[in-house]
Amino acid sequence: MLVCAAVFSIAFAQSGGASRRGRKPVDMQGDDAYSIKYEDTTALCLVGNVMFHHNGTVITCDSAVRYSERHMECFRNVLINKDSLYVYGDRAEYNGETNMAYVFSPLIKVVDGDATMYTYTFSFNTLDNVGRFGGGAILTKGDNRLEAERGYYYADSSVVICVEAVEMQDTQYKLQSDSVIYNLDTDVAEFATNTYIWNEKGEMVNATAGRYDRPSDRFELFSDSYILTEKQEVWADSIDYRRELENAVLRRNIQIDDTDQMVLAFGDYGEYWGDREEALLTARPSVISYDPEMGDSLFLRADSILLFTERPYDVDSTAVVDSLASVDSLAQVQLAADDAMRQQIAEAAAAMAAANDTTIVAEPIADSSAVVMQTADSTAVESVEVAPDGEPAPELTPDEIKAQERAEAEARKAAAKAEKERVKAEKAKAKAEKAAAKEERLKAKAAERRAKRQAKIEKYERSRGIVRDSLAQDSLAADSLAGVDPAAEFAEDEMSDSLAVEADTIPHDSVHRIIRAYRNVRSYRKDFQSICDSMVVLSVDSTIHLYQSPILWYGSNQVTADVIDIFTANQQITRAEFTGNPIMAEQIDSVAYNQVAGKTIEALFRDNEIYRVNAIGNGQTLYYTTDENSGRITEFMTITCGDISFLLVDRKVETIIWRGNPVYSIYNITQVPEDQERTLRNFVWHGDKCPTMEQVFDRELRPSRRAEMTRKPQPKFPIQQSIDRRRKRLTESGVWRDRTETLSPDAVEFVESVSRR
Repeated sequence: MLVCAAVFSIAFAQSGGASRRGRKPVDMQGDDAYSIKYEDTTALCLVGNVMFHHNGTVITCDSAVRYSERHMECFRNVLINKDSLYVYGDRAEYNGETNMAYVFSPLIKVVDGDATMYTYTFSFNTLDNVGRFGGGAILTKGDNRLEAERGYYYADSSVVICVEAVEMQDTQYKLQSDSVIYNLDTDVAEFATNTYIWNEKGEMVNATAGRYDRPSDRFELFSDSYILTEKQEVWADSIDYRRELENAVLRRNIQIDDTDQMVLAFGDYGEYWGDREEALLTARPSVISYDPEMGDSLFLRADSILLFTERPYDVDSTAVVDSLASVDSLAQVQLAADDAMRQQIAEAAAAMAAANDTTIVAEPIADSSAVVMQTADSTAVESVEVAPDGEPAPELTPDEIKAQERAEAEARKAAAKAEKERVKAEKAKAKAEKAAAKEERLKAKAAERRAKRQAKIEKYERSRGIVRDSLAQDSLAADSLAGVDPAAEFAEDEMSDSLAVEADTIPHDSVHRIIRAYRNVRSYRKDFQSICDSMVVLSVDSTIHLYQSPILWYGSNQVTADVIDIFTANQQITRAEFTGNPIMAEQIDSVAYNQVAGKTIEALFRDNEIYRVNAIGNGQTLYYTTDENSGRITEFMTITCGDISFLLVDRKVETIIWRGNPVYSIYNITQVPEDQERTLRNFVWHGDKCPTMEQVFDRELRPSRRAEMTRKPQPKFPIQQSIDRRRKRLTESGVWRDRTETLSPDAVEFVESVSRR
């Protein structure tokens, strides 16, 4: 019968009609063949080792019916093979006119190399080598798992296109989409619809177009890209993320919301290095440092902005103990320093009084070397007396000046030393108080735990009818409480040691965020604005540092210096220091400015309002006095001395304190000499450079998607679960088996014989 089958095959191959149409013949072979009546014509039945060959595709089965030259139906143990592709089914229909093979089975299996698919319906075009599946399908390749309702398989390129309810998973991520293109050879998945990806940490990626390259562990998100982590939200038009290196490149419309550090970052190009927790933003970058509870936010803009994280070393617990033990001794040093300071100040004041007979009338204060000027408001000065002709006090002799300078230097030195010791003692005292408070909390917690434990014991004993002797019970309680170290007990629950200092006092196992801005730096906050060439923002001590020709504005005031340091707490300014030729100025009108200079200027704030200004070293002041009612300038005053302090109430100067033998002149505004300088050296008013909100921040703020994305359910692979249950049921009932066979030797020989023709 093999000979007969071969004759059928040859005769069909030489059919004139097929040859005229230029179509490839369908070669066939079987152990036996016979004719049957089919409708108004005759069909050919093939039985035993039936094989068909067309377009390089082989179909084998137990039996088949050829209805026409190019149309046949296959039964039992159907196997379709082309190159590395194998399709297993119970029945198949093949149409040589359309080159389509349709496979039927309770469950269809498709294998290509190390990739395996199970589905409910499958068809294959033997000419285009394209398969189509539907009704639900699952595909596995190594650790990769993919499921979809329907899709297409391209055998030539080993590409699977999955459509509807697509879910993917490997050991490191899960994916959910409406369509995915997956290449079995390259292990690359592409998507062009709204897609969600979760990693093993529960972090989410969302985009409307992108690709995942598994071998290089690389995500490329092309449209509406979004990343959600435990502490961050990231938006960009496109994101290129290499997971193994934790490196990401972000392009266009970038927004990063770091809820842990309360920082929003923006730009049109950025890079992120996860291993170092660093980010670089360029192309119109800007940053917002915010605090929802405080309301005030700092807006920052520059040519480039770098954000990175610092992890400080652990604090040595022995150093903490030593610092706590030194509190008492520091307190004694502080008392001695205070006494020494008072003595030296008194001596210096006496020397100054003997050396200089000034016309200043000053209120007595604790610091007897200081002169206090009380003002009714920011414009009126009343407690200074001058000679009728308005001349300044007589000049000192050289010896008197030297004596005065020595006394001043000694007083300042003693005061600085005493202040340093006082600050040191206060810090140590604060640490000790916090440690003691924490120890009390630990003791209370330990007592609470013991009480709960005792209550449980008593409850158990009551349930068992146990009555304990009262004396024995008291003894037991005493023993259980004796020698208990609450700190050691809480260490079992991962509590801190009783001598540990609070995290806000000494950072321990903490993360510090640092922001560096370079070139054309501008910042805006409701209470102050600034420009400079570089800026550093440190979260570890909540400080802002401005370098390279910085200028700071607050209200009608301007400060220039070589370096400006701003100290904040809870998003509020507490102190600012200006070093290197600092000049603080207040605009009175278009030509008049109150000005203060010194070696260093310090401004103290309360509730974001300045309440004290200290000019330390070589203090200089140019001050205009105005009428309280009319606001008209009435007097002009110049002052030089060692140090100057201004005390403000409601943004108005109420008291001025001069230290170090002040030399001053006060003029009626109409009698100011022509040669009297109205501005300090190097003073320039830069009011036109003060940035506005629009000049610093012009981005559209995206609302948080955290709540929405957190509710998004992760893939549960329902198709996988359904097919797995069906496979088990069919296998156990004997209706279906999970086949793995390849082409038989006879089939291989048949293909080779056809190829030789």
